[in-house]
Amino acid sequence: SSDETSSNIGTNRLSRLAGHILQQQSFCPQFPMPSGSISQVDLRQSSHFQMSQSPDVLILPSKLTQMAKEVTGTLVINPGS
Repeated sequence: SSDETSSNIGTNRLSRLAGHILQQQSFCPQFPMPSGSISQVDLRQSSHFQMSQSPDVLILPSKLTQMAKEVTGTLVINPGS
């Protein structure tokens, strides 16, 4: 939701967002894309979005709050901007 992507986000919410990615086992967390999306994703390559297993380390850089935290057995790092 938009609440989870605000610039005032705390590390608990970032952990939850990372948890969604890890739980969905996909680098494209909004898949399939919503109808009417203007995304330039080549769906023929969708098998490359999937994680065959959970990574040991997942780096998710963003402008949001910096963090390094274990989430469901994976070290998730957001180095910030």
